[in-house]
Amino acid sequence: MKYFVIATRWDDERKAQVKYIAGQFDSFANANIFKTAYNEHYKADAVIVEDFKLINH
Repeated sequence: MKYFVIATRWDDERKAQVKYIAGQFDSFANANIFKTAYNEHYKADAVIVEDFKLINH
């Protein structure tokens, strides 16, 4: 199973917020470490999504 860290950022070209994959990991633990560091660094609210949920969303 893959885990994706999904973040939201402002896109000047689209003049809207867009969601993007900030990271991809094979283990939840690594995804969680990255998500925590990402959120602290960028003052963001990124989330972890499993590959199955991402595909079937």
